[in-house]
Amino acid sequence: MEFYRNVRKNFALGVLLLPISLSGCVSQHDFTGVSVAERSQQIGQSRQLSTLDGRLLNVVPYYEKDGHIATSGYIADMLGLEGKRIGSLSCYSQAPDDLALRYSAPAVGIWGLPDYTGYRHDIVNSLHSLHGGNAQAVAIRRKKLEALVHQSFTSGQPDWQTGFLIHALGDSYAHVYSKHGQLHAYGEFVGHAFENTRWGERPDSIFVNGHAEIYLSYVSALFRALSPAGSAGQERSDLLEAFNLRILTQAARGARADKTAIFAMPSRPDSYVDVEHSDANCKAAYNELNDKDVRVFLRALTATLDSQDG
Repeated sequence: MEFYRNVRKNFALGVLLLPISLSGCVSQHDFTGVSVAERSQQIGQSRQLSTLDGRLLNVVPYYEKDGHIATSGYIADMLGLEGKRIGSLSCYSQAPDDLALRYSAPAVGIWGLPDYTGYRHDIVNSLHSLHGGNAQAVAIRRKKLEALVHQSFTSGQPDWQTGFLIHALGDSYAHVYSKHGQLHAYGEFVGHAFENTRWGERPDSIFVNGHAEIYLSYVSALFRALSPAGSAGQERSDLLEAFNLRILTQAARGARADKTAIFAMPSRPDSYVDVEHSDANCKAAYNELNDKDVRVFLRALTATLDSQDG
């Protein structure tokens, strides 16, 4: 979901870095929006930020565009999770795209064709939420996945399972289109392969075709899913409201497919940083994944999602 991010190898716009702070006051979170055209200055050895959206964020040396890993980490940190947990959930929410040959919809969608109702179905339909359902099916899928993320997170299931569920939840919001005023999910056979074109729906862009509202619906769902029983508290809820307002403000400035969300947070020695260190950090997490365990988990997820229980 790019709303969330395409596989990093397909992102060739230069090195952009995401800070996900592992400690500190929640009120220090920052967010702004910037278009690709404004992202011209390079980060020097001093790691000072260039001007983003008219503001010099020179105390924040890292930034990155929106992605599964970015949104997951940002919301997890907003909710006050411990640093290693933020990094773990962030990595595993990105794994289904990063580990493309094993878990991505495009790759498994091709080599998994002989097993159309098996592993391919588990990956494409369940993990990447390309189920082809109508508005009611979309709503049911989102409700189920939000509950599954919350259950997995609060019951202490392995972070890779929670991260995979976060990915599916995010994709359940991104992988949709509007037809006659009603939402529909992209289908299992070709997904949205033909929509990321100049003339398509551009489901992986936040700031076009009303996608900002859909993105914020996902952000709120993830916030609820990772919140403790009851509520996250007023201070953290206020942070979410401020974040939502900034996204909507950027959306109101005009639709551009290349405009991205930028997450900026204070630099600290123990910061988890995307792109610069994520290869090392996430590889360690990815090495813990066992394909047999993943297949068993996804088969069970498919059974839950395909059940008729709302």
